[in-house]
Amino acid sequence: MGAKFVSFSQIPNGAIFHLPGDNTVKGQLFVSDTAYHLTLYNKTVLSFSKYDALKAYLPEEIYLFSNGKFNYKKGFLFGLEATSGINHVSSNLSVTYTPNFHGIEYGMNIGSHLNFVDFSAITNWVWLDVSSFTVSGLIKYYPLQTSLRRPYVKASVGHASNSIPNFAGNTTIKNSAVLEFGLGYTFSSKSRTKWYVELTQYNMKINGTFTDNVNTNQGVAPITEFDIWLNRLMLRFGFVFGK
Repeated sequence: MGAKFVSFSQIPNGAIFHLPGDNTVKGQLFVSDTAYHLTLYNKTVLSFSKYDALKAYLPEEIYLFSNGKFNYKKGFLFGLEATSGINHVSSNLSVTYTPNFHGIEYGMNIGSHLNFVDFSAITNWVWLDVSSFTVSGLIKYYPLQTSLRRPYVKASVGHASNSIPNFAGNTTIKNSAVLEFGLGYTFSSKSRTKWYVELTQYNMKINGTFTDNVNTNQGVAPITEFDIWLNRLMLRFGFVFGK
């Protein structure tokens, strides 16, 4: 017997309130001048003063669903993510804003990236550990913005300040652009934290010069110029949270 798929509907005008006594209530909101009236899942109507709410997620800020989970509709989100791939590890901090406009989310992130690069120089093979501090602008698009399901597409463009700790004495490297394009999925939840997983295409240019001070020719150190485009597929895990 196959598994049964259960669809959870969006609650019109759904809202969440944190009330005194560590109570959290969710339901369909109706507002009067001085009070909130919330229709709960069991059709009970709960009324309370606007001043009694310790914290509120209002209908213009979230999409609330019948299983109690919600997604952000409008507001600022803060995030942390970790990425790994072949010859690459990185972490990013992000600040984004969801304007409740056609599933768009935009913002920026700062990151610490480490790429392992190798190339053939004039006299030998060279391995570099390239450390980068990145600042990027990003945009996400959620095609099912009103749904419990949250797939998205993403693009980011930024600047990488590059350095080479292990070859600082005989290698120079330039700063460069860093580009990403990805597909991801954000998991809806009942809490303010939303986890996501992402598959992203990572591109960055690594260029500079390598001077071989060991294998000299008549006292002249050979100089190799390198110009490498990194083109790597990455797996990323992260989370975002709102107010």
